[in-house]
Amino acid sequence: MRLQQGNELGLNIDTDRLTGNLPVFHPGAYSIHVKDELGFENINPVLYRIHLIPDKYPEGEIISPAEDLEVSGTEVTPIIYSAKDDFGITAVRLSYQTGGTERSSP
Repeated sequence: MRLQQGNELGLNIDTDRLTGNLPVFHPGAYSIHVKDELGFENINPVLYRIHLIPDKYPEGEIISPAEDLEVSGTEVTPIIYSAKDDFGITAVRLSYQTGGTERSSP
């Protein structure tokens, strides 16, 4: 694999499949250059463009209760929330304050 900047990345060959890893930090392009057992090469390989999609910030919202609450400590307060992220949500943590101390719970 040859990058637009001229750098090359060797790929692993497994019968009819090529594999490799390429960390991408900037947009650009790459092409695949191959040579068979007889020495024949693809003279004019296709140039593939690399486009980056920026990561958006995750979004979270507490739906219920809709306002700040002060409780004595014995109530059970159900919490309804929504959360979304363009790459998915793997965990949600609730941060709260009790007795002047900030705490959190998964």
